[in-house]
Amino acid sequence: MEILLAHCLAHRRRQFVEVAQNFRNECRCALESRGEVYANDAIAREQKLSAPQQLEYYQQNSGPVMDRLHGWLEAHLGACKCTG
Repeated sequence: MEILLAHCLAHRRRQFVEVAQNFRNECRCALESRGEVYANDAIAREQKLSAPQQLEYYQQNSGPVMDRLHGWLEAHLGACKCTG
């Protein structure tokens, strides 16, 4: 059996929303990126793509967005030595 690690974007988004009032600029990139991914989800649903088509669509359209977000997070939070 293959096990895949998946991170829930909704839960992570909620954490950014909770602190966005105090850290607007810092949270904007994360929230806008998730907005792009959610828009791609809506497009895939509207087009009624099959599962393989959805995967290809997400890889082409949401993958680069998530890569940019990952780079941004690493740059801004990667040096943090906080735990928890």
